Amino acid sequence: MNIKKTNSAAKLQKFEKLAAKFRSNTQKQQYKSAIIHARNALKIMPNHLMVRSDLAFCLLRDKQYQAAYNQYKIIFHAGEDAWSNAGKTWLDGLAEVCGWLGKEQELQRIGCLSLKRADQEVLEQAAAIVHQPQKRLNFNPAQPKRNIISFSLFGDQPKYCESAVLNVQVATELFPNWRCRFYLAEDVPTQVASRLVKLGAQVIHLNTKESKIHPLMWRFLVVDDENVDFYLIRDADSLLSEKEQAAVESWLDSEYHFHHMRDYFTHTELLLAGMWAGVRGALPKIGLLMEQFCSAHQQSKHFIDQHFLRMQLWPMIRNSLLCHDEIFKFHRAQAFPKSKPSRWQNFSFHIGSNCSYQELSLNCAKEAGQWQQWHIVDSDKEEVCCYQTQVGTKSLLLNLPFLYVDNINRGKWSIVLN
Repeated sequence: MNIKKTNSAAKLQKFEKLAAKFRSNTQKQQYKSAIIHARNALKIMPNHLMVRSDLAFCLLRDKQYQAAYNQYKIIFHAGEDAWSNAGKTWLDGLAEVCGWLGKEQELQRIGCLSLKRADQEVLEQAAAIVHQPQKRLNFNPAQPKRNIISFSLFGDQPKYCESAVLNVQVATELFPNWRCRFYLAEDVPTQVASRLVKLGAQVIHLNTKESKIHPLMWRFLVVDDENVDFYLIRDADSLLSEKEQAAVESWLDSEYHFHHMRDYFTHTELLLAGMWAGVRGALPKIGLLMEQFCSAHQQSKHFIDQHFLRMQLWPMIRNSLLCHDEIFKFHRAQAFPKSKPSRWQNFSFHIGSNCSYQELSLNCAKEAGQWQQWHIVDSDKEEVCCYQTQVGTKSLLLNLPFLYVDNINRGKWSIVLN
């Protein structure tokens, strides 16, 4: 018997069991348990960079920032020839943890390095580079229906639906020469659709079962609309702001066909799905391209919009792109222009931030799993919104825009359970 081979087989079996436990814990966001399994796996294979990258990720999500930084730096110092063994996203993780630790110079350097490597990889695989027309269309403020702020909206969660309503209200003031458009799924509450239309938004109804395009990507369909000259692609749960308004105005005054923004240390995607814009005639039809992409990438539905932008649209957009980015300074980036103070002063707001980051917990008489109808009413007892939410363990958990939470906490609004 070869004792060395027997020991190796036993170690490999133990390693694989730990890996399975790690994956299970990570999927359930049980990061503390996942960290223990990853550390034990490293005792068996200390040079396994993928495991070290997984450990660093879990430490980052568990807010153990210094520990995560230390693990990421071990990978970094292993040298570029070994980096591919740690996966594709570890540099983004290192950039993020540098942001949390306030390491601004290293954040800029690492984030820019990650973006440059992604750019190089995409260009090497790009099927074609699209050359935009020499002259760009002129923006016409007198035709707001041809200037669209495009959103996808699906599901019945107030953190998305109420943020969508807020965006239409804010756009009326900040973007009066534009119209909001929502590509709306069948599961969005009827009262939400009615409120959006009443506020002046365009609503296009689509069906998730019939569509060959993932709902996250529906907002990109505006590119193919010949009745639209300029479009802004945005996230429903991120609020429009004065800083963004100034950046868009700067783009409209330029000769670039496309616009992009990076405003936070996690913004290390080549093209962020809710922070880019374009003009008619600068891209080919992309509807069929999106259908083919969704068919071929069904395993990555959660980030499929980002993957599509990176792999398909970035090579077409990068040559005529104005990017506002003061953090990474990637791809001829410019500083954001001066703007009016943001109206969103109650937290560290940035363009693209999730505005429903707060969770309210309410006592509820209904059993776990049952549905509870609830209303928010203002000081005049007028209804603000109405939803049904499934009850957790004797409590009702609600994610709402911070503006709503502030009004509730200050006693201006109240939640009524039916």
